[in-house]
Amino acid sequence: MRKHCYKVALILLLTAFFGCSKPADKIPRFSSNQDTLLVATKLHKGAGKFERIFGPLQFNEISELSYPVKLPNNLTDIKHTFRAVDYKVAWYNKHKNDQELELPSFITEAISDNTLDTTQAPTEEQNQIDIISGMRDSVQVFVLDENNNQDLTDDSVRMYKPMNWHSNENLIKSVFHRYDGEKIVKDSTWVKVGTLGANPMLFLGVAEYVTAEFYLNEKFYQLGTADFQTSYTYWEPTFILLKEDSVAKDSVYLKDMLYPNEFVRLNSNYYRIHKVSKYGDYITLIKEEDFSSQTGTQLGIKAPDFTAISTTGDTIISTSMNDKPMLIANSCGCGGDIRSLDAYDEMNKQYGNRAYVINIDTGIRGLDTEEGIYIDMEDENNVSLVNHFRRRYCSRVCYVIDVNYTIIDKFEITDWKDVLPKILDSERGTI
Repeated sequence: MRKHCYKVALILLLTAFFGCSKPADKIPRFSSNQDTLLVATKLHKGAGKFERIFGPLQFNEISELSYPVKLPNNLTDIKHTFRAVDYKVAWYNKHKNDQELELPSFITEAISDNTLDTTQAPTEEQNQIDIISGMRDSVQVFVLDENNNQDLTDDSVRMYKPMNWHSNENLIKSVFHRYDGEKIVKDSTWVKVGTLGANPMLFLGVAEYVTAEFYLNEKFYQLGTADFQTSYTYWEPTFILLKEDSVAKDSVYLKDMLYPNEFVRLNSNYYRIHKVSKYGDYITLIKEEDFSSQTGTQLGIKAPDFTAISTTGDTIISTSMNDKPMLIANSCGCGGDIRSLDAYDEMNKQYGNRAYVINIDTGIRGLDTEEGIYIDMEDENNVSLVNHFRRRYCSRVCYVIDVNYTIIDKFEITDWKDVLPKILDSERGTI
């Protein structure tokens, strides 16, 4: 269990600020008169009700490694890869080693707002989890540096094998280093490593989530968060309101997912999810006094305006497209996902005469033969649309926007046959 350690002064300050006299190990109580709620979290093993994300491991020759790693002597054909603990630190370390490498804006912003302390950032070695692949007795195996000591002779040797990525079986405890605001400390999480179906590549996913439990005006809430990426940090977190009083969510759908700066309804008030700390230690909620004026991509809220240029050169202006509903459908053809591309084509053929059906992707296939409105996410003219409606590089989310320009549903694009008939084929005729 991850420990949340605070200085005595900080504890006293927070106690005074939030009016909470409960011990740290008890569920805090807040009042709706308070504008800001800072809630410490509990760490949980596995994915819970969150989607488990995993990514491929790209192995390279061990000779390319810039620091020494102790290797087992009974493996042959050894190759090496790693997982970065903190991507912001990894970017900064790259820049430090190569001054000509320009820092992206999210790094410079992190430095300016002190969420990245470059004077105390972990070194390259501390910020990486080493993994090797090799052969043992003609069997392909891998070794993950479980205790993060650059010594893979004291870790388990595991065979490549397919994983049930939705289960909590075969999780590996993984130690990592992080800066806690004062010094570099050890922490730990769980990861899952294995192959995906018939794909011979090795994949890795982080398997943890945290929950924030609290009372607001005597009503109990449990808010959960996990990172969408295969990251050891809460870099792209998603949130779910898991429980309200005794009512818990049995099933969670894409439309239940919230993101930073979106709003959760608590006790008839709306609170903006301001942030989750880098390692999930706490969640900050800020009361919103004028929710009705907000725009965004969560259900029940006005969609943000945008202007974009289609791949055929047409200008798409959202404010002039309110005569029929709009479907903004992400696909992931850049990663070879034929199903999401086919889903868009089928959806457009079925509903293109009753709705504006817009596709966001890059490297879109068959533009000379396909009908539809295609938006290239790499085109700089489309930044506003992409920033609002494509939260991650490989997305398959489809947004349904009614004629009042309100978000009324969102779902995985491949589920369109189950979702859209209930909306567009209803007796209302249109939305």
